[in-house]
Amino acid sequence: MLELFRGCECLCMRWILLGLSLWLSPLYAQQVQELRGRTPSGAWYVIQLPAGWQSGDGLVLVNHGYDFREPAGTPSLGPAPLRERQLQQGLALAASSYSDRGWALFSTPTDHRELLTVFRDHYGDPGPLISTGGSLGGLVALQQAEQPELGQFSAVYSVCTPAAGSRVWDHALDLRLIYDTVCDGVSGGELPRGSGDLPYAIDDNDLGDFDGWVEGSQIYLAINRCTGVDLPSWAISSGMRRRYEQIRQLSGVSDDFFLDNMAYATFGLSDLLRSEHKLDGRPALDNRFVDYGDADINQRIARIQSDRLAGLKLRQHHTPQRLPSNLRVLSTHTSGDGIVVPAHQQALQALLPAEQLSVAYVSEDSPSHCGYSDAELLAGWDALSDWLDGAPQPDASSLQGRCQSLANGADVEGPCRYDSSVQPEPLDQHLRPRQLPSFPLQAASTGLWYDPASPGDGYVIEALADGRAVVARFSYPAEGEAGDQAWFFGSGEILDEGIVIEQMQRPVGARFGAAFDPAEVDRQDWGEQRFVFEACGEGETAWESTTPYADGRTPLRQLSWIGGLGCPGSGDISGASLYSGAWYDPARSGEGGFIHIQADGRVFMLWFSFQPQGGQAWFFAEGSLNGAVITFADVLRPVGTRFGPDFVPADVRFERWGSARIELQVNGQIQLDYAADDSNWGAGTLHWQRLTQPLLP
Repeated sequence: MLELFRGCECLCMRWILLGLSLWLSPLYAQQVQELRGRTPSGAWYVIQLPAGWQSGDGLVLVNHGYDFREPAGTPSLGPAPLRERQLQQGLALAASSYSDRGWALFSTPTDHRELLTVFRDHYGDPGPLISTGGSLGGLVALQQAEQPELGQFSAVYSVCTPAAGSRVWDHALDLRLIYDTVCDGVSGGELPRGSGDLPYAIDDNDLGDFDGWVEGSQIYLAINRCTGVDLPSWAISSGMRRRYEQIRQLSGVSDDFFLDNMAYATFGLSDLLRSEHKLDGRPALDNRFVDYGDADINQRIARIQSDRLAGLKLRQHHTPQRLPSNLRVLSTHTSGDGIVVPAHQQALQALLPAEQLSVAYVSEDSPSHCGYSDAELLAGWDALSDWLDGAPQPDASSLQGRCQSLANGADVEGPCRYDSSVQPEPLDQHLRPRQLPSFPLQAASTGLWYDPASPGDGYVIEALADGRAVVARFSYPAEGEAGDQAWFFGSGEILDEGIVIEQMQRPVGARFGAAFDPAEVDRQDWGEQRFVFEACGEGETAWESTTPYADGRTPLRQLSWIGGLGCPGSGDISGASLYSGAWYDPARSGEGGFIHIQADGRVFMLWFSFQPQGGQAWFFAEGSLNGAVITFADVLRPVGTRFGPDFVPADVRFERWGSARIELQVNGQIQLDYAADDSNWGAGTLHWQRLTQPLLP
């Protein structure tokens, strides 16, 4: 029986396979120190240090590619010639198996935080970091460089990388839906279907492990009954040939990689959408407005509407977005790659300035995915190393010359095929644009937001000029918790039409007023939150929080704007409204407030602090501006209900807390004078400095 997909699970034959023996020459085997183990998340790891390595000497993170199977054993540290060169240069090496299979980018941030923790616990500061990888591993390498908590990355060496990130799954969806449409009604040619809103994704319970799925060969037989792709020529009917060519032309999949791509469009796509570790059954992909270039197919193909929050989560895990400005990237590709097409490099070229990025292509006679020679891989690494040391930035011509010098030696195998004339077609010819309507976050999005079904519980959202946003949530404790108020704060990336906050914090532990001590503030990790904005003043949010807070999602409506802004985003911010933003006292880090000044003189204040005896407290007030003075006659402290599913709007009590007065000072600071009705809170003065400046029109 023919093997299903002809080994498509091995996507980067020289770099990414798990469970390979870590071969070293006898000399290096005697000198290299090695550590193996498993992290708390379940990922296997291996670390190697050359003789004489000292803390700070540098570390190379080696990342493997897509694996259809569950992690099972120690990962590879890459091709032997490349590994030996890195050790010769005095660099330590470390690799993780990842804790999840397939599109593992949901878990790799945690996997690598844990890997670096192991390294630091055993060997100290790794020093400068260089991230390397092939295929999916190249995308993981770019993801690592966007994780500042891992350390300072100086370079990324990526090969045959899906640099367009999560867009690759648009192609997988298209291929699956095209197949379903073309093969509709072919006896025995239908692929397994899933339940619910994802009929094109096999149910998780039916998916099983890839090995068993291959051996069962149900999908392999179905594909052959429709297309005859792997049958002898005498067994292929004219109908099979016609359907096969139609699927290939509509999807852009080459003959050499047809079954490989079908593996992604069936098993890989299903694992991505169904896995509770990834998208947990939510439709993150959309093809409503895709033109497939065929009127009949456009009419008959299934049209899928995505869940926008799920789509944002997929792009978060991972589409490269904000690589460091001092990072140097060398990214290469084989010209005939039909799994990760070479045009993916264009996504990197659109993201990084030319002085940070070198892109080169290897010209192939026989198409491959990551089919590099040892000399080609080693030439890339050597060129990147020299670039970091001050040599000229590499290009295809210099890589070719370096490769030929290596191949002319006795120990490194060629060929050398770097070719500056290779220029891929536009990426949109391979990954059809989605053309989805969107509403990018803009200056008019800054304001107070709430769920109309939950008045008294909401958000302050501020878009910033650097492509980030800050969010504060004012709410209530979870059922069973002490206290009567809760608040959370975070900052994150603006990604397309959404915000991703990977760590919302819940500051606790301090006390109000003169008793406040910033050293007592414990910024607890509360969870992760995402926001999408479908139109001006309309949005939705979802969160995944720590116990005892339940995960959830709610629609959002905008309650206020700043300055003269409003829907549909007209107006400006000027005069006193420029004082809008987040404010705090640097000597009292851990508390602060938001001031939003409207064009009509109304002012909204959200003040986040603590209770006199401990516990979180927040205050809401609407005041009026008169010259440089804002007066809040009634400062309210909403109480009476609980968080999430236990929130009861009728139980919210907007209790008067006291009064306050703000003076806008010419030095760009503000003075807040307050007086509480209850002597336990007392009266006082705070001197606030600006924490954030909202994005201006």
